[in-house]
Amino acid sequence: MLTFVGMKILHTADWHIGKSLYKYELYDDIGLFFQDLLTIIGEEEVDVLLISGDIFDLANPSNKDKELYYQFLADLLKVKVHVVITAGNHDSARMIEAPATLMKNLNIHLVGQGTDLEKQLVHLDLGRGPKERNEIVIAAVPFLRDRDVKTSQAGESVSVKAKNLADGIVQHYQNIYDIIQDKHPGVPSIAMGHLHMQGSSTSDSERDIPIGNLGGISVESFNLGYDYVALGHIHRPQVLNKQATIQYSGSPIALSFSERKDQKRVVLLELDSNQKILTKHIELSAYRKLIRFSGSLDVIKAKLLTFKNSAPLKALVELHVEEISYDQTKILELQEVASLKNEEYEVVHNKIRFSEKRDHLTTARSKSTIEELKPIDVFRSKLEDEFIDEAQKDALEKLFLELLEKWELQLQE
Repeated sequence: MLTFVGMKILHTADWHIGKSLYKYELYDDIGLFFQDLLTIIGEEEVDVLLISGDIFDLANPSNKDKELYYQFLADLLKVKVHVVITAGNHDSARMIEAPATLMKNLNIHLVGQGTDLEKQLVHLDLGRGPKERNEIVIAAVPFLRDRDVKTSQAGESVSVKAKNLADGIVQHYQNIYDIIQDKHPGVPSIAMGHLHMQGSSTSDSERDIPIGNLGGISVESFNLGYDYVALGHIHRPQVLNKQATIQYSGSPIALSFSERKDQKRVVLLELDSNQKILTKHIELSAYRKLIRFSGSLDVIKAKLLTFKNSAPLKALVELHVEEISYDQTKILELQEVASLKNEEYEVVHNKIRFSEKRDHLTTARSKSTIEELKPIDVFRSKLEDEFIDEAQKDALEKLFLELLEKWELQLQE
């Protein structure tokens, strides 16, 4: 008689090794997360670690960032955990997958490309004897592009292409599930994904998120039979259905100031002796505080004087100054305040706004570089230079967003 043994699985995603925030490297942040992750794996006696895409922030990461990644994988060997890693839209699929043959012999499974269904099926049997059954099947699906699911046809509209891509992605998961049912009937299954679910709450740090729900996948369409869906791509942790079987783990560190109040976490899944998956959230420490101070220049200076940092790493600060009358000296004073060195914090971004406009040039802009801005931010900034009313601005912005959607979809093809 077979005895079913429990299993613990940890879900994380969106590490973005190599990420910079206003050109301030978050290298130390991810290093502290790796230390905590190793501790969690050991204390919780985790059997399987799932990492659902965007391991790196850039497709061509620096040698320093690759060394940090591979050192962490080496550290994982000491805790004897099985690992499944998929590529995200930020990753180079080929680079992630390159050492796959070697890593598989170390119980680390790497999936970078989304064309071969068989390669995306990972079957783990952790039973310790002929009478023990401790199995899980994982659909290790990386970020899927149109060429992976082959849905687009010449002459299709943007909306039709988006719908066909979403339908193709769902069918991709259905095809893998059918293989699982054929080869491993009755075995619990988990789908990994790096994709945009409709209704999910986004932040300012995601790339390639379609405007609105265009190209997004509905939660209902993912009722395919998987016991759990471990998602990446959206950086805010969130549960997407009542059963808590579809979740974004979120990024382990804050990747933008819009995430400064988010409680970061990883998701622990426990497969019990009845082959049911239970979920639990494990909260992560705030390794670095992201602070946004708003108000008049005098108010902000007072806040900076009294600020005390309680996190292990130096705080990063945004200054949003709001003054009434235009004053060039205020602009210069703000730059002096922002450039001051301090052991508690570093000002990484600042801007000043005057509520009384003499003309369209009296609003001082942020000193953001073009690389730090999203396309819509640049367009809105340009609109501020034009003498047009709000209705015209809204109409132009709507047209621009439609063009932006079309461009984003073309990038995914």
